[in-house]
Amino acid sequence: MGAADEGPGRARAGLLRLGPGRVLLETDDLIVAETELSSLYGPVRLGSTSASLPIRVLRQEVGPVTHSAVRIGGELGYDAEPAGHWSILVLRAGVLETRFGAAEPQRITAGRVVAMELPELPRAGVVRRASWQSVSLPPETLARVDDRGRNGQAARPAGHDPVSPAAAARMIAAIEHFGAVAAAPTATPLLAGVAAEYLAAVVLDTFPCTGERGPTAVDRNDAHPETVRRAVAYMESHAREDIALADIAAAAYVTIRGVQLAFRRHLGTTPVHYLRRIRLSGAHAELVAAAPGSGRTVGAIAADWGFSNAGRFAIAYRHAYGCSPSVTLNR
Repeated sequence: MGAADEGPGRARAGLLRLGPGRVLLETDDLIVAETELSSLYGPVRLGSTSASLPIRVLRQEVGPVTHSAVRIGGELGYDAEPAGHWSILVLRAGVLETRFGAAEPQRITAGRVVAMELPELPRAGVVRRASWQSVSLPPETLARVDDRGRNGQAARPAGHDPVSPAAAARMIAAIEHFGAVAAAPTATPLLAGVAAEYLAAVVLDTFPCTGERGPTAVDRNDAHPETVRRAVAYMESHAREDIALADIAAAAYVTIRGVQLAFRRHLGTTPVHYLRRIRLSGAHAELVAAAPGSGRTVGAIAADWGFSNAGRFAIAYRHAYGCSPSVTLNR
């Protein structure tokens, strides 16, 4: 695309701003692509023997996480500097030949999921007629749900490949689900936060990380009823806000592992599941209170309470209340 393609909404040739946090880059000009991709993702250098190379990138931000859908219509070389994020990629078609830091090159084929960017590691390689989805998360987002850290130090990445095929499958499903959340017309701050926490938890369980897991003697000592009481009080008063496991632990004055152990010991559940029950109860109350003709929908109420998948919300609701949420809404 050239300057003649510019129109309303275009910031520069080839880049279309679709709304807050959503941009579409379509170009066959490497100079335009290099400039725009560097502004969106951090410094990158591109090279190709083709005079014209179709490139399409749809980038969408949901809270602190970025979801990208990319298609490269030829052979493209790249050399990228680290942007300080974790970036997880699922290759849908084509081939990526990439080198992480000083390691030997890897050949990534369709269907594979890989930690494409670690916070401090440059990468370079060649894209061969490829398309993929990817998500990018700042380290602090992972730290909010991480239970490996000790003394405030979060886990650090220790590898690019999933720990098992089952973990890889869960990661692919999580990225696809996050893409659906990103494509939704609106996402409340609570919904964005819940989706980001879910994605971060899957990332931590999919890839090898440094850091210790398991409760310490201090955690076991802190796992008493008062910890549960403080945590529950905090969750009930902040259920409609974007809170994470780290926030709950801080409100109870214990570590993440300490609050997890306290909930297992005294309630037989986890803080995350307990918070989900509080939010489900809040959604139920709102469905009951909705006036006829108010225009409120099950989907909107579910999203307001942090449930991004209407089908899963309906299953959980029926299990808890014995009927579908639509029945409650229309009574």
